[in-house]
Amino acid sequence: MAPLMALIACRRFVRRGFRASGNQRLRSSLIIGAWAAVRQLMKREPRTEKERWLKQLIERRGPGRAVVALVNKNIRTAWAMLHDNTEYRVKPIQH
Repeated sequence: MAPLMALIACRRFVRRGFRASGNQRLRSSLIIGAWAAVRQLMKREPRTEKERWLKQLIERRGPGRAVVALVNKNIRTAWAMLHDNTEYRVKPIQH
């Protein structure tokens, strides 16, 4: 639903995106780190499967949405590593 339609339907604007609750410093750090990764990747070719995914996402959806997706993916990866007590495994691109 478009923001204007949400405004008309609910008689108030429904904010979409990151929630304002939670640790502001952690959220800011994750976003800053993701922006740095996106800017670097825009200048060079991807070296890993995750970078290939991110590069394709940047081309399809733009850098801003790619940053949000990368933050989400990093949080889910970190949670899984802590939950399963595993180390991060880099997957190089298979040619």
